[in-house]
Amino acid sequence: MDNREKALKQTFHLSAWLKADDTKRLVSNFFSLAVLQGVNYILPFVTLPYLIRVLGAEYFGLIAFANAMITYLLIVTDYGFNLTATRDISIYRNDNKKIIEIFSAVMIIKIALMSACFLLLCILVMSFEKFSENSCIYFFTFGTVIGQVLFPVWFFQGMERMKYITYLNILARSFFTVAIFICVKDRDDFYIVPILSSLGFLVAGLLSLLIVKIKFNIRFEWQSRQMILSYLKKSWNVFIIDFMPNLYNNFSTFLLGFVASMEMVGYYSLATKIIDIFNNFIYVVRNATYPYLNKNFEQFSIISQMTLLTGISFSIAIVCLSNSLFYIIFGDMIQKSLLYVYILVLSPFFLSVSVVFGSNKLLVLKKDQEMKNITILFSLFGFIMAISLIPLYGAVGAATTVILTRGFMAYLTYNTAKKII
Repeated sequence: MDNREKALKQTFHLSAWLKADDTKRLVSNFFSLAVLQGVNYILPFVTLPYLIRVLGAEYFGLIAFANAMITYLLIVTDYGFNLTATRDISIYRNDNKKIIEIFSAVMIIKIALMSACFLLLCILVMSFEKFSENSCIYFFTFGTVIGQVLFPVWFFQGMERMKYITYLNILARSFFTVAIFICVKDRDDFYIVPILSSLGFLVAGLLSLLIVKIKFNIRFEWQSRQMILSYLKKSWNVFIIDFMPNLYNNFSTFLLGFVASMEMVGYYSLATKIIDIFNNFIYVVRNATYPYLNKNFEQFSIISQMTLLTGISFSIAIVCLSNSLFYIIFGDMIQKSLLYVYILVLSPFFLSVSVVFGSNKLLVLKKDQEMKNITILFSLFGFIMAISLIPLYGAVGAATTVILTRGFMAYLTYNTAKKII
């Protein structure tokens, strides 16, 4: 065997070893996030029934309404970095200087956006009675924005070290769960709920920065104005992709709070929280597979099959559990939420289609512009549906808006992706 053949053989073995290492990391990341999602399954089933019984539908609805408003601020401060920065970190993970540049620029932008969001919140609270009458709820809930800004989920995803996300999120959610039972005793304690939620995320965020510094040796360095603007520009399309769906999804809860009672918002929010428990696991699959597919796109077929199977299985599971487990856990209140659950039942499947052909194909192939166009189209469709249906049909109109728009979203992403080799 000549030297060239030996070199080729060594290269082949090295490539095979790297592929095996990537696969092991994918499996490890998936199970780390699966454990996290398992906790996310269990803890809401522990706290939701308790909060519903203690606070009642009205105050539960008020907290849901506050979260719906704050969600917009969370999306603004995320600015699409959970995908674009993840992609950049994944590509340059072995270049410490580049990683420091990415980390520093993203944190500068996120802190600046957070400051602007807080100023906007102050203006809203001072200008509208709807917000000023329960201003403390909105300011306390804003603590989750600060916590999310401090917690660089995108960094850990890009480095494919999801175990840190798992540990810290479990810490935050466990703190929240235990503290709820200790501190929230009756309806008058409703304002404590957002305080506890914010504290959990703030502690997790601070600890995550310590891990970035100590474990990964990443320090903060001030970046030039030109560099910051380049990262703003790079994430613009994905930010639109993240923000626009809230013209129908989060907006449905937000608008419902203006045209219906907070009690009705509470019943609808219970249904959406049940559906989101299943939907969030689809995002776990996406967050574990997205960095992997950026380097191993040839595995798209098998990963897409797994994701779609998960989505349809969850939709079936919701139907099977609705007449048994949900009644046991949530009591009588579920009776007034079950109709909305049935309307939304195909959400996990539609979401799995969108993840497979959207983020896991179009974005991996850097078709950000195509994805942005799709998102604008179905989001405007959803917005029109929301302002047409919700004032007339209340929570039924909100649920109908969400499911029809998610179906349209799934169709558009699939139809666009199949045209791309």
